[in-house]
Amino acid sequence: MNYRGTVSKTTSGRTCQSWSVQTPYSHGWTPEKHPCSGLENNNYCRSPTGLMKPWCYTTDPQKRSEVCEIPRCVGSRQPEPFVPELSCFTLCGQNYRGTVAMTTSGRTCQSWSVQTPHIHTWATPENYPHAGLENNNYCRNPDGERKPWCYTTDPHKEWEYCEIPRCVPVTTTTPTTTLSTTQDGPKNVLLAVDPPGDVVKGSSITLTCSASGSHPPVQSYILFKDNTAVAQKNTMSISNVQPSHSGTYHCEAFNDIAIVDSPPVTVDVHYPPEIPSVSVSPLGGVVEGSTVTLTCSSEANPPVSRYTWYKDRRSISTGPQLVKNNVSPTDSGQYFCLAKNTHGSQRSSLHSLDVRPPRRPNHCVPPEFYRRNSIMISPLQILYTPKAKVFYDCMVGYTSTGGRPDVTCMGGQWTPLTLTCEGQCGRHTDQNGITFAVLEGTLSRPGEHPWQVSLQRRLKETLNPFGHHCGGVLIASCWVLTAAHCINSSMDMQVVVGGVDNGRHEESDQVIAVERDFIHVDFINKTASNDIALLQLSFTNGAFCANGTSYVKTACLPNKIFPDGKQCVISGWGKTKDAKVNSVNA
Repeated sequence: MNYRGTVSKTTSGRTCQSWSVQTPYSHGWTPEKHPCSGLENNNYCRSPTGLMKPWCYTTDPQKRSEVCEIPRCVGSRQPEPFVPELSCFTLCGQNYRGTVAMTTSGRTCQSWSVQTPHIHTWATPENYPHAGLENNNYCRNPDGERKPWCYTTDPHKEWEYCEIPRCVPVTTTTPTTTLSTTQDGPKNVLLAVDPPGDVVKGSSITLTCSASGSHPPVQSYILFKDNTAVAQKNTMSISNVQPSHSGTYHCEAFNDIAIVDSPPVTVDVHYPPEIPSVSVSPLGGVVEGSTVTLTCSSEANPPVSRYTWYKDRRSISTGPQLVKNNVSPTDSGQYFCLAKNTHGSQRSSLHSLDVRPPRRPNHCVPPEFYRRNSIMISPLQILYTPKAKVFYDCMVGYTSTGGRPDVTCMGGQWTPLTLTCEGQCGRHTDQNGITFAVLEGTLSRPGEHPWQVSLQRRLKETLNPFGHHCGGVLIASCWVLTAAHCINSSMDMQVVVGGVDNGRHEESDQVIAVERDFIHVDFINKTASNDIALLQLSFTNGAFCANGTSYVKTACLPNKIFPDGKQCVISGWGKTKDAKVNSVNA
């Protein structure tokens, strides 16, 4: 382990790889990790492990490592006397034999002779009989690390250095002279950053480690970033500095007497704001009358000192958040934010804000009442919201006979007034010539069953065409009654009203997306019990979903039990003996 000669070839004549490089072989026996093993700036044969005769990694890609042919010392040479160090250490601490058994972080050391919680088959008393490892868990340095260390009893931390002081240099005086020879470790070890002052992203800096008053002279320097060795030299240049170069740096200078650390130096890389990101709360669409918060955030050093908000390229506010209460359509537009600090500014991408009208009134209006033309039958109750007084007309298929009344909303209670509507639901556009006898069904003429709906579907997140799946009945502008077994959560749905042939596009067709579905809570698919569901449609024209025409009307909802013998007409999608599958039959 103590060989310090200059042999750099193995027994087979292969040239040794330098200990400070990682090609052709990557390895962990580096000068930075083992500064006391004689590995610095050379490719000489060494024995940093202490387990065998001197060896090296080779430059032959076919042979990783090999021992060297170095003769053993013979003759009258006496080994240097071993002087144990009990309370401090010199050099890298190979001679330390004290009883410290705790690491710098306060963890207890694991015994060198046991293999739990950490397995270490090589650093054992058997492999290092002269390293002081037998029958103890004291801090030691069997492998030439920077200073004494140990495995820990913490399963989450394999090993750590120990907090042991370095020995104070000794002054000796020769007996034949009054002169004294003092051996010192490096003094005044300092790490300097050039140029001084703020370090800005994209600039270049040089870190230089220096020492004075060292006798013998400094043998080597090591530079560290956040306690990790980054260079084995006294200078390190960084071009195109990035935020990742921020950290705490220090250096070590060592000679045969001691290893001395410099005070730490903090490199804090400054940079202008990164491209800001904008988040919107709440998520989803922005509804008229609600509150929306836009938040701007950007990484910068020093932190962003000012955020400015713009709408349609005009400055409107400052601060990281833009809060807009009771939003209206006039708040719709293109928004972005600008982040600024002492090193520059950066703007976000454009963010579109689209304020939509509310789909349902709130405040005092009970949940079963919605906007105009919702699921109401004669007599129709007309409601409005206190903040935005909205009058409600009769639903599709009704004609108002009582004017446009409103309601009174007081103390959270609502008092509806009643509008009498002349019911026209369930009326054909033209009932002349209707055949009341049904035998296998007859083809329906346009407008004959204007409440008939074709429920169509396709797989979600696909661009496949919609296909007819079930029938349904339009019972209000925004509501369709259908069967529960027709609903499938993996499908997108739409309805088509107004036509009688879903195999082709008809001018009377209205295609409307399904917004939500409501299946009867007691529906049992296996037995088809309670096989009923409601579909809520999307708005297509302000507050309307389906728009009343000669071909689109609502069916009446019964308000009494029909007597026996009541004549009824049933319509649906199917095939007569003369018709196509896609036709409405009655």
